[in-house]
Amino acid sequence: MLWGLLCRICRCAVGGKRADWPRGANPGRPDEAAGEGKDDLTEIRGIGTAKGNRLNAAGIRTYEQLARTTPKELKKILGSLAEGVRLDTWITKAKELAAAK
Repeated sequence: MLWGLLCRICRCAVGGKRADWPRGANPGRPDEAAGEGKDDLTEIRGIGTAKGNRLNAAGIRTYEQLARTTPKELKKILGSLAEGVRLDTWITKAKELAAAK
């Protein structure tokens, strides 16, 4: 709904012309167009929506990217969300999932 409203506003700003973005593309983040190149990090036990969003915001969108991080880097990214989490198990599981793709 919000996206539709923003599109209407943008069309007004550019003289009523619709931009030629591909369906599902996010012009603010072209690397995420139509969800390509993104894994469901919530498949890893302990990663929920909030932690997944924090990882995505830090540029970690795939199992491979998560597998290449260190627990120290993850603590820095997650901040207080990292408390009580065994981050090394996330990395191990991410390696398994990346290898299975």
